[in-house]
Amino acid sequence: RKVEGLGINVSYDFRVAVSGKRVRVYLRGEEIADVTIKGRKMRGPWGLGVQAGGVALWQGLQGPGMK
Repeated sequence: RKVEGLGINVSYDFRVAVSGKRVRVYLRGEEIADVTIKGRKMRGPWGLGVQAGGVALWQGLQGPGMK
């Protein structure tokens, strides 16, 4: 999903919520993605990225298996 109003060199809070095979992504408290994963196991490595000229540096991530 395209998100308007993001700035360069600005930090934004985001959250990823997983329930069964449903994955939701929140940016600045707003839900920006809600998908159900089909044909893939939910266990294992996953990533969250940006496209269309965007760039991101994820820092301060916390969760199971993250140090």
